[in-house]
Amino acid sequence: MRRAALRSPSRRLGVAAAILIVSAAPLAAQPPPVAASDLLAPTEARAAKAFAVLDRHCARCHDARRLQRRLPAAGISNILDLDALARRRDLVRPGHPDGSPLSVSMVTRHMPYDVLRDLKPGAEPTVQEIADVRAWIEALPAASACAPGSRAHRDQRGLIEADLQQLDSTTAERRRYLSLAQVALPCDGPDALETYRQAAAKLLNLMSRAKAPVRLEPLADEPLLLGFDLADVGWSKADWHWLESLAAGSLTLSGVPGEASGRVIGAGWLADRAMDQGVYARLTGLPASLRDLDTAFGIAPDARSARHDYRVDESEVTGAARTISRTLTPDRLPVWTARDHAGGPLLETRVIFALPNGLPGFALYNRDGTPRTSVHASAVSPEVAQAGATTAGLGCLSCHGGGLAGFETPAGPGSVAPAGWQVQRDNTAFQFAMRETGIPPQLAIDGLEPVVALAERYRRDLGLEQAAAELRLSAASLTGALLAIDGNLQPAARRLLQDLVTRDEFNALRARIAAAGVEPAAATPPPPTPPRETTELRLSLWTQKPGYAQGDAVTLHASASAPCRLTLISVDASGDAVVIFPSDFQDDNRIEPANTLAVPAAGDGFRLRIEEPGRESVIGICMAGDRVAPPGIVHDFELQPFTLLGDWREHIARALAADAAERQKAGKPVRRTRLRRTRGRRIKPLPARSTKLPLPQDWAMITIAAWPEPGAASASSADEATAAPVSRESAPATKP
Repeated sequence: MRRAALRSPSRRLGVAAAILIVSAAPLAAQPPPVAASDLLAPTEARAAKAFAVLDRHCARCHDARRLQRRLPAAGISNILDLDALARRRDLVRPGHPDGSPLSVSMVTRHMPYDVLRDLKPGAEPTVQEIADVRAWIEALPAASACAPGSRAHRDQRGLIEADLQQLDSTTAERRRYLSLAQVALPCDGPDALETYRQAAAKLLNLMSRAKAPVRLEPLADEPLLLGFDLADVGWSKADWHWLESLAAGSLTLSGVPGEASGRVIGAGWLADRAMDQGVYARLTGLPASLRDLDTAFGIAPDARSARHDYRVDESEVTGAARTISRTLTPDRLPVWTARDHAGGPLLETRVIFALPNGLPGFALYNRDGTPRTSVHASAVSPEVAQAGATTAGLGCLSCHGGGLAGFETPAGPGSVAPAGWQVQRDNTAFQFAMRETGIPPQLAIDGLEPVVALAERYRRDLGLEQAAAELRLSAASLTGALLAIDGNLQPAARRLLQDLVTRDEFNALRARIAAAGVEPAAATPPPPTPPRETTELRLSLWTQKPGYAQGDAVTLHASASAPCRLTLISVDASGDAVVIFPSDFQDDNRIEPANTLAVPAAGDGFRLRIEEPGRESVIGICMAGDRVAPPGIVHDFELQPFTLLGDWREHIARALAADAAERQKAGKPVRRTRLRRTRGRRIKPLPARSTKLPLPQDWAMITIAAWPEPGAASASSADEATAAPVSRESAPATKP
């Protein structure tokens, strides 16, 4: 007897951390790509084939060792590390390629981005190469229960209060904590946790107002909690209370009675918010305007005349002409400014300077000298935009984790001497200050600068195990709480059981769970953080029950964040696929936002019933716009009420061929010819596509579990992912 684990993956290949280049110069050139022979390729046959595909088509944009661009795209910088890749539920769902965004992005022809979306010359993955990646994912074992049992149930409030009791009253009053629960994965070991601690220490030091380095102290019995003294950062209680108010829906401990109340903030959340210029400026004490910045540095207006100026004809960040200046403060500390111009008028000013502890600080100002929080993607180069580099604050670290970036000045009459030696000298000072904090200057996480990686990890979609660990609940307790949620949060709650939810969705769910009294140590639930506005298409697919007995009727539910047309495909254990929606009983497959679709709906004239114990997947594909079906699927309800697709793997190959044929004819005039007939059926022409760009769509997948008899579900493991064949039978009622 087996129990269902309702999960459904489908998420786009991650759109990454938002980061802005606040540079004193264009981006530094990357080292030449590493030869494939120098990388640690796997020896297992399926993994080796997948590695070869990712190396050929993806590594140039998504692996720091093979980059052929200046920034990794979408926050993915270690795609050739297959072990790390397999642990990322936002990219790979072991055993289920149709629920893995990595595979889905290839099947839907959204990746590789440069070839299929930027339409640059290059080869796209072949049908066999896509099959190789799918085979590797399908063969991956499910994640083992490697998470320490104490991680989800540790009484952090008690640990904090015990830690405070060891301190004198003055020190205890200033004691605060950062939590790594939002960024640590269930299977992370001691080495990974130490790397996160170093990243959190770098985060605090980059926002410190103090001259001495900030030291973080992990609690002896809780490696996910790091203590520090507010005075060591130069922050006041008012600063912390302000932070706490911003973190209302994202605190690790919030509304907690006792001494632990209001003392803990998530390190991932803080890294994410520090990408905002306003938050960063408040914590570092950054002046409100460029003029005030000069005053704070003690730079007199006439001192600017003694600065060193360098001219760059075309910035590699914005494409505009740029003037780069270096000025010394009275304390002989360098201040670098980069002023971008468009045909003369000033566009913006970017600044890199030294904090009191010697680490680099960053600022971005509008043409009038007021703070600027972000830059529109159209105002930066495509590579910068694809990296998500559109905010200020600590987002600058994506390119300036080590300080300044080199740049070239034009040669010829009137040119100035290269600034390379000054850049190198100032970077040496930044790196020396970093060593003083005890943090390796070359520290990286997943190939990314560590603070950027913390923010990116916080923003990733998260699944049931990660959510339970962060809430310090067991998976069973969280499952019960999610099943009790209804209303507008029900789709997100069901998707968390079956798949992944966004961080904003999880924060909203967390507030609802706390209000129900399920989340431990939360007396008064905080208001949820307002979600980021998005127009992305997101499909949710779920069933009302976690499992079914043989003979039970099943109703599928779906909702979408944007208008789209839904196709539901049932794939049984043998790989046989059939479209169960739309059908002859339900032929209108359009979904509107905020509406929930039921399949079958009352009065539809058919039922979906558990036929026998086994394994069955339901794949949802929602196509944006008016397109009725995905490539390769043509309905003929006069011939059969449900469209049969045959072997699912073979259908994927046919769908890829159909998509290629459509793209080949995209933009060409459609010849109006009489429809041919084959065995009495009319053959429809290919759908007209105006461009070769990928079709906008989203996928979701769930598995459905069934047991031979009622009640068997309660005796099985909550982590087992099984499913059952679903029969499609006509009900006595006639079709409306």
